[in-house]
Amino acid sequence: MYIHICIHALLSTEDGIRVLDLGCGTGNYTNALAERFPNSTFIGLDYSTQALSSANDTKKQKGVMNVKFVEGDAHALPKEWIGTFDMVFMNNVLHDLPDPFTCLDEIYKVMKTDGCFCLLEVGCHSDPLKNVCDDTAAMNYSLSFFICLASSLVDPPHVGYGAMWGIEEIEKALTNHKFTFSKDISDSMLGPTVAFYCTKG
Repeated sequence: MYIHICIHALLSTEDGIRVLDLGCGTGNYTNALAERFPNSTFIGLDYSTQALSSANDTKKQKGVMNVKFVEGDAHALPKEWIGTFDMVFMNNVLHDLPDPFTCLDEIYKVMKTDGCFCLLEVGCHSDPLKNVCDDTAAMNYSLSFFICLASSLVDPPHVGYGAMWGIEEIEKALTNHKFTFSKDISDSMLGPTVAFYCTKG
């Protein structure tokens, strides 16, 4: 709940803010947020031309004017974006990347000094033994094997965390990349979701 309150407070400022949805896919969240907060400016970035075509179709159907979709690489964000975003948002994408650490460095660069990074991931443990008897964890291990790992192993350095890299490893990654953070764990249809609210350390 704390994360949701922070996001709403930031997005509902009178002048609006500049938001990056990194790995936006078909733009469902990007378009919904842009429609809800018309004073803010949204950019959705994804590597999939097909997904972005769908995102733009939805944008047109909804008549949303304050969002732009860009094809690009989360490991190498445009240099003109450095220090320009009040908020970067990532929903179950970081674990899919071949090099999530480089992506975290890129996010840090494009955030304003007082900006924030909102990261949503599967809220299970990094140690598989701590997930024993958790049916949703078993489901996420299976899904990750066929979907997330295939994506994260496709290019060097082949980190291969997948959806179940876990809260503890995520915390280490955020700390090692100079973020300070608070977190909130809530239930969803696919099990626990952890939301990290990160600022520059």
